[in-house]
Amino acid sequence: MDMTYEPDACMFFPLCSGRETQRSARYHWYCGKSGKGRSHNIGRPFVILQTTLHGCGSFVWHSRTFAVPAGFAFITVGPEDAEYFHPPREKKPWTFNWIHFSGNLGVLLWGALRKKFGPVIPLPSNSPAGAALAHLIRNVNDRKFQDWFHASLEAYAFYSKLWRQLAKPQQNAQDSVDRAIQYGLEQCHRPLSVKELAAQAKMTREHFSRIFKQRQGVTPAVFYLQHRLQIARQLLQTTGLSVHAIADHCGFRSSRHFRLAHRRSFGQLPHFRTM
Repeated sequence: MDMTYEPDACMFFPLCSGRETQRSARYHWYCGKSGKGRSHNIGRPFVILQTTLHGCGSFVWHSRTFAVPAGFAFITVGPEDAEYFHPPREKKPWTFNWIHFSGNLGVLLWGALRKKFGPVIPLPSNSPAGAALAHLIRNVNDRKFQDWFHASLEAYAFYSKLWRQLAKPQQNAQDSVDRAIQYGLEQCHRPLSVKELAAQAKMTREHFSRIFKQRQGVTPAVFYLQHRLQIARQLLQTTGLSVHAIADHCGFRSSRHFRLAHRRSFGQLPHFRTM
C-alpha cells in the first residue's frame, strides 16, 4: 500500500511510528510554531502518542511539566504550545514507542480523549490497549494495511480500547490507590507529599490526584489535612499535651502552622496549653 498522506481518505490514520532510546538532554522536541529547536511544524494538525517503556521523560503542556514514567504515555495534539524531552538530570536512558496520527477526525478524537483523561495517561504494555497499540505499531512499520480504510479501522480499534480502559480502571489500579490511601493514613505523624503517595500507587502525581479526587471527593492534600486535624482535635480534648507537642505529633511543620490550619477549618484557634 502506498503510505503517502491523502487528506481526503485519511480521516484518522496512523501515519508513522517508531521505537527509540534517548540518553541526552539534546533530545528536545517542540510541538508548535515557536521556531525553538526541533519542531513538528508540518503545516497540518497532527497527534503524537508517545509511550514510555523504560526510564522517564518530561512533557510540558499549558506551562505545566508532567513526568512520563514507564507504563505511561503523553498526548500532544499539534500544533500547540507543548514540548517533550529527556530530563537533564535523568541519568537513565528514556526508551519509548511513538506513533503519529493524521486526519481531522483523529485530531478531534484524540483531543476529546485528552480533555477527558488528561495529557499523560496510564498505558501499560501488558494491558488490552497496550497490546492493541503494539499491534498497530507493527502494522504501521511493516506496511501491512490493505488500504486507507483498513488503517483507519485499526487506529480506531486501538483508540476505542484505550478509552474503555481509561474509563473503567482495572481493579489492580483501584487496589493501588487504596493501598496508597492507607499508607497516608498511617503516616499522619509527618508531612506527606502527593508525589510520595503517587509513588506508593505507582502512578504519576497527576493521575493519582485525579483518581483520588474521584474516590474521595477532595484532593489528597485536603483529605490528609482534615485527617490530621481530626486527630489533633482528639488529642487536644483527651490529653494534656501542649499545642506544640500535638502539632509535632500530627505532622505539622510548627505550632503556628497547626493553629492557622485549625482556624481555617474550624473557625477558631486550638485551645492553648502550656508550650
